[in-house]
Parts: sequence; structure tokens; C-alpha cells
Amino acid sequence: MLSDGERIKRLIGSARKEVLLCAPFIKHDVLEKLLELVAPRVRVTVVTRWKAAEVAAGVSDLSVFELMTEKENTQLLLLDELHAKLYVADDACLVGSANLTGKALGWSPNPNIEILVDLKRSDEQVQALLERLAHAYEATFALRNEIQKEADALEELSLPEAEKVDPENTAAQTSFWLPRCAAPDRLYDVYRKLSTGAGIFSSTEQDAKADVEALAVPSGLDEPQFVSHVAGAISSLPGMMTVLEGVPGTIDDEEGIRLVGEMYPNYDAGERRKQWEIVREWIRVVLADRFEVAPSNYVVRLKPKQN
Repeated sequence: MLSDGERIKRLIGSARKEVLLCAPFIKHDVLEKLLELVAPRVRVTVVTRWKAAEVAAGVSDLSVFELMTEKENTQLLLLDELHAKLYVADDACLVGSANLTGKALGWSPNPNIEILVDLKRSDEQVQALLERLAHAYEATFALRNEIQKEADALEELSLPEAEKVDPENTAAQTSFWLPRCAAPDRLYDVYRKLSTGAGIFSSTEQDAKADVEALAVPSGLDEPQFVSHVAGAISSLPGMMTVLEGVPGTIDDEEGIRLVGEMYPNYDAGERRKQWEIVREWIRVVLADRFEVAPSNYVVRLKPKQN
């Protein structure tokens, strides 16, 4: 049976007019190998997303920008909320779960378990996705450098995300950042305290200080700006994204503890519960415009729209 990587290689090699590669996580070596299979004069479009935390964590390579600009008849586009994986050669498609990484495509030891399904470009769901991809914007050198600077700053702070790991490797998911402070309503006070150069913090404030620094909050923000920055930052980090992807369904404590256990397999039962309670409280306080925690059973859910 062919691996998913070999199936994508065959698909791309069959193209005579156009290739589309769409995945949120793309590694340089994998894309380079695939581009070598594209016949001359075939147009190649790559759609991905760039988030500083993910680049710092090693889940995507910004060097794909140079790879694309060095090759004629190619275009690199970005879509911030991209999660779909779609690979198209003329009228044929593969759709499924596999990103363009070695582990996803079966080219690394202990590969992931993935699925790719054959579809036609004319399929209704494929057409709907292509319409969404039409909103992608062009990757530029300036944006590439901006994301790299942000990623470098995260590395300098020794974030777990700065470890060069593949996010699809379950064993490596302990690299995903989750908050430490159990009182997120104290974050802004600690942020203001940091701006004064204060050097004495309680144990709770120490955790809040670590979280504020990890999220690279700029100086000089008022409280609404601070909350907006923190909400955007945690929503884009792989660990919190893993949790938030469970909504618009609901996440009860049992499911939340299970998710934490997958990311932090070395945690014991008590540590997993404590970490989930911290994550749940951050969702309640920091992401209160989008989510709520039911007071009766602590289920995390989307906040009902107000009439």
C-alpha cells in the first residue's frame, strides 16, 4: 500500500496545467521534494499559514518563501485561519488530514496515522474550499522577516515552542505552551508592575509574569489592548488551539483533562486536572467575548449570541 507521501508525489507528477498544495504546516525539505516532481510550465500555488509561535516551535519553515521565489511560475499565499489539507493536480484531488511534513507523509520514523481521500476538483465540498482559499493573500519578504523576528523573540525567551519539533508527533506535544497562572484576572496588574521595573512578586504573580513574558506582550498597552493582545496570542499557540478546536462542541472537565494528558503525557492525574482548571479559567476570563464556562457543570462552550 502506498504511503500518503507517495500518493501526493504521484498526484503532483501527473499534473499538466496546475498544482495546488494547501496545508497549515509545511516543512522546507518536504516541499522541495514535491516541487522537483512538477513538470515544466505547470503553475504551482501553495497556500499555508504563518504564525510566529508555530515557526518558533518548528512546525513550519519560513524558508519555503525562498524555495517558492526561486522557482518560476509559482505563488505562495497565506490564510491565517487555515486548517484544511488539500492537494490538487488539474482535476484530481487528495483531501484529508496530512500536512506537508515528513511524519505526516510517512517519510520519517514512527509516522503519523493519516488519511487522504481521492476526490475530483468538481466535488461540491472541494469547490467550497477553493472559494475560501480565494481570500488568501500573498506572502511577502517583509512579512516573512516580520514573522521571523517574532519567532526569534520567542526563542530568546526559551519558550517550549522554540524547540524544533513536529507538532504532529504526539510524544513531542509536551512542547506546546499552556498557561501557568491560575488567576488570569491578575495578569494586567502584573503587566503594569513589570512596566515599573518592580522585582518582587508573589508565587501567583511569578506565574503571571512568566505567562506575560511568554506571550511577548508589548509595553505601553492599556487594559483593553492588553486583553486583546493576550486573547489573540493564546488563540494562535498550538496548545491552546488544540483545546479550542473542540468548540463549537462542548468540552467538559473529563475531555479537558484528556486533552491536557495528550499534550503532557508525563503529568499525573492531579497535575492534568490542575492544568485543565487553569486553561478553563483562562478561557473564561481572557476569551469571554467568544466562550463561556457553564456555572453548573464547568462545561466550556461557545457564548450564545445576544439578540
